[in-house]
Amino acid sequence: MDDMQLSEQLSELEGEVNSVSSRVDFLTSRIPNGGPRKKNSDVHPAVWELSTRAKHGLRACGVTEVWKIEQITPYDLIVAPNVGRKTLAHIYEWMENHDLHYKEDPKRPWTNIWKR
Repeated sequence: MDDMQLSEQLSELEGEVNSVSSRVDFLTSRIPNGGPRKKNSDVHPAVWELSTRAKHGLRACGVTEVWKIEQITPYDLIVAPNVGRKTLAHIYEWMENHDLHYKEDPKRPWTNIWKR
């Protein structure tokens, strides 16, 4: 293997490591209870896309870090205080944009949540 091939492989590997590192930073980011961004510098910028109501609803369900979102079902959120259909839809759209998914609940599929 010559120097050029080795250099290309190292560049590819570096890109993959940076991508994984960025994803880990996002998943381990905490969900703030509120306050200005300056005081919450450890929060990933994508978390600020959530509305205050959505962040409070997630925290009411015990979701304090982004990765914990995948440990709850939509039903856990819908019974949380101040989380209605619009907030639930907002959280779902945000999750889709960031490749996150609710915990599967075979008794209550996601599509039936609007038929309550």
